[in-house]
Amino acid sequence: MSEKRRSDCRKALVIGLMAISILCLNPVASAENSDAYFVFGSQANNETFVIKLTDPVRIKEARSIIRGMQADRTHVSGRVVKEPADYNRPWSFHLAPDSISFFQNNNETCNAGIRDVEDRLQEAGGNFLPGNKWCPWDSKVIKEMKIEADEK
Repeated sequence: MSEKRRSDCRKALVIGLMAISILCLNPVASAENSDAYFVFGSQANNETFVIKLTDPVRIKEARSIIRGMQADRTHVSGRVVKEPADYNRPWSFHLAPDSISFFQNNNETCNAGIRDVEDRLQEAGGNFLPGNKWCPWDSKVIKEMKIEADEK
């Protein structure tokens, strides 16, 4: 093989590797880095609530809960935002995506049902759900859902 041909092959290899790196490392190209929406259910009263996750680690964790691969931290916790979100109808509040985590055990002051939070939303942040922290003990992520662009 001639030196020019070897040089051309090396250039092609470098360009190919650079293209693969860009595709693999670019957050826009990675589905793991886009927003994801999950439904959690309340085992006590058969209600559901939709959360939006933006952190790739939390998205992966929620998917593991659904697949049954994470059995210890399956309950949802987060900060209540007293505004509706289009993806979480019919509730007039949602959880701040950057505050959401999963837990096994939590303190009693943040435990409340979905309907309880809805009914007492104006009290949230005071004696009811101090700091707007909500951690329904009977919550569990049950499925991922696709949201159309106009529903976000």
